[in-house]
Amino acid sequence: MPTVIPKLQAEFDKNKYTDLEKKIRAEIIEKGSIPTIACIYGDMKDCIGFVEEIIRPKEGGFLIKLYGCSFLFKGHSDPELTATLKRALIETIKLFMKIPFVFVIPYFALFRRKATKAIMKWFAYIYAVAINPSGRKNRILDEKEFNIFPREILRVGSVFADRIKDDELKGYVLKFIKFCATVIECDNAYRYRIQDILSNWDKSKNSTKEVGRLFDLMISRETSVPYKMRVFKKATMSVLYMSRGSRKFLSQIINEIDFKKIEMDESDRYFSLLIHGYNTKGWSLEDRIRIKDLIDERLGHVMFSDTILGKK
Repeated sequence: MPTVIPKLQAEFDKNKYTDLEKKIRAEIIEKGSIPTIACIYGDMKDCIGFVEEIIRPKEGGFLIKLYGCSFLFKGHSDPELTATLKRALIETIKLFMKIPFVFVIPYFALFRRKATKAIMKWFAYIYAVAINPSGRKNRILDEKEFNIFPREILRVGSVFADRIKDDELKGYVLKFIKFCATVIECDNAYRYRIQDILSNWDKSKNSTKEVGRLFDLMISRETSVPYKMRVFKKATMSVLYMSRGSRKFLSQIINEIDFKKIEMDESDRYFSLLIHGYNTKGWSLEDRIRIKDLIDERLGHVMFSDTILGKK
């Protein structure tokens, strides 16, 4: 089993603490505190991380080196921002799904461009409010700060946005793309789910049917909130079945995406193991805990207890 440090004491005793504890305590004394990220290893007990270093590679990205862990965590940690964006997305989809199809289908058939612009404008507004709330620091991320997966989303989105002749619509679409990329960048639980599922994409199959199949696969791996994925599936499949243009657009997106840039690497798989509500790769929670313990023991990782922050 990996070493678990139960609690950092108030007094420093060189004979009592490990080298890692000494290093952390020295930094606390020097800087006054160390940034901590709750739930960085997952949404279970003892998943807190102490930030040792922030790394910004020349090619782009934002990596977090944690004390006691050899893997680098990809992504920014901004739970408040992502909670706002996700809540807006979910509630918008729920509202859309409450409208009878007898009204939705004719409206989109007759006013497709107007409807699309209205939806994009709404999400652009939500994004603008979330990243720059009144009286608070602007939290917009520069494109180079995004890691490889959301950066690929930005690239693909820009390719298709550049084909839009309506400048106003194009601006809304680019903000919507940034909206999606920000959620993926800042919410590892959503990011790992999407990466895990898209690794199963079969390009030889019909794109629309593949979307339905992968939604079903994701729902089967959900253990806490499968209803959210059902809402996403219903909304997505409704649009695809209603619109031939959306199906064509989906195929174009799939052909454009570089799937190698959105696949999980070893680090992603490691940090996804303790997400309680989702069975990554179809592994049960018990199997994932066992796998993580074996990795931690092999690599000499040190996990910290939540009691470090005075929690019980």
